[in-house]
Order: sequence, then structure tokens, then C-alpha cells
Amino acid sequence: MCKEILIAGYSNSGNTNHIARVIQSITGGKILEIFPAQPYPRDEQIMLKQVESEIKSKKYPALLPVCSCYIKYCKYLFAGTPNWCGTIAPPLASFLKNYSFTQKTIIPFVSHDGGNAGTVREDIQKICPHAEVTEPICVYKDGGDTLDEQIKDFLKHIGWEIK
Repeated sequence: MCKEILIAGYSNSGNTNHIARVIQSITGGKILEIFPAQPYPRDEQIMLKQVESEIKSKKYPALLPVCSCYIKYCKYLFAGTPNWCGTIAPPLASFLKNYSFTQKTIIPFVSHDGGNAGTVREDIQKICPHAEVTEPICVYKDGGDTLDEQIKDFLKHIGWEIK
């Protein structure tokens, strides 16, 4: 089953990548990191203005190339993103728009600083209308010492068999 699992995500601070690695350790899936072709500015205020503009206009950034063979054969996509402005980060939106996830199950995972999951599930469903999108795994910052248990509990909640 692990060949059918792809864990793709965008991480700006490292929190989402940390969550992805824990999901990988539990599921055995393949990790695929998403990078915008042009990195975001390090100045938080400038970056926030750019992100808000991208979200509002739905003009998402170009991405560095990824190996699409993993996408083609996966049945389950764990889609990782920080909660930016109450929704998915523009690089993840760009990734989801660029590939077909028809008849796949998308399991969002969201890192946040107190904003929870926002409209992540709904927004992914709009971008991928022919995929099944589960409720998201919602993790405060990097999940701390209980991240492994948080993810296992969530996966059991959605009917995932933990080995």
C-alpha cells in the first residue's frame, strides 16, 4: 500500500515538513516537497502581501518541477500546507491545479499558529472536484511531543488501518 501513498506539501517554516515526515513514518508513503520557482520574501510583511494577492487573484506561483510518476500512481495524497490567510498556501494550490487527482483520496494536513484548518478542505475540493477530500489533520505548529499520537488518532478516526 505504501506505493499508493504520496505525501506532498509546501512548508515555509519547516512545521509542515516535520508533520509530513511523521506521516511518512506511520504510513510508509513517499514524500514530495513542493517549492515555488521563486522563493517567498523573508520579510514577513512583504511575504504576507504577496500571499494575500495570490490568494485573492488565484494567480498561484510557478513551481519547481517534480517527478509526476508518483502522482500518477498514488491512490492517497496527503496534501500538506500551512494555514495562510485561512486557506491553503498558494504553492499547494498551484500543485493541485497542475495535476489530476481524479478518483484519488486527498487527506489534507495543516500546520497553524492558532487559526486551525480554516477553509482548507473546501478549497481543496474546489480545486480537485473529482477527488474525495477528507477532513484535515490540523496541527498546532509542529505538533510537539504528541504529534505521532495525534496523527495515529486522526487516521483511525477516518478509518485508516494503522499497522
